Amino acid sequence: MVRELQSPLSTHLLNRLRSAQTDATAFRMLVRELTLLLANEAFSASDLHMEPLLTWQGEASYALLREEGDRLCDDFACGAADA
Repeated sequence: MVRELQSPLSTHLLNRLRSAQTDATAFRMLVRELTLLLANEAFSASDLHMEPLLTWQGEASYALLREEGDRLCDDFACGAADA
């Protein structure tokens, strides 16, 4: 599945990455921000499940992602050769 990230923020970040005026430190920071946006988009269709958690206020149920194995690699076939 291919999903295109289309938002003003992602466009801004990509264009700043393209700029010859972006130094190495700024480049790394922009890549980090873009990575967070991409991860958020990748997990946006993931199902959440309710799980009890013990907090300082006592036990309550909260919505969490399922954590079977390495979720990112399971979903996106990490390391698989392109066909």
